[in-house]
Amino acid sequence: MIAVRLVGLAEEFTPDQKHATATRIKDPHGETVNEMGGNFAIGAESARPDYLTGVTLPMVVRFDVAEEGTYAVECEFGGAEKSLPIHVVHGLPPGFEPPDG
Repeated sequence: MIAVRLVGLAEEFTPDQKHATATRIKDPHGETVNEMGGNFAIGAESARPDYLTGVTLPMVVRFDVAEEGTYAVECEFGGAEKSLPIHVVHGLPPGFEPPDG
């Protein structure tokens, strides 16, 4: 689960204003293993019209892990892009014992 905070002018968040979005998952070698995209519109109002309006979007990211390493989750909204690293390991860290039960 990832939460993305979008901030913009009030006129950018109307039901008629469409925004392009894309989410890409890249493996440790930089190859794209999953990609999703589309458009969205948000109707939001700011409590103070002279301030920026913000919305938080929860996103579920799911992908198959073929090997250990650092994967990247790239989120793109209307031309702005952010990449988040996720380091994947198989099994427990060295020296860690699972709890009894």
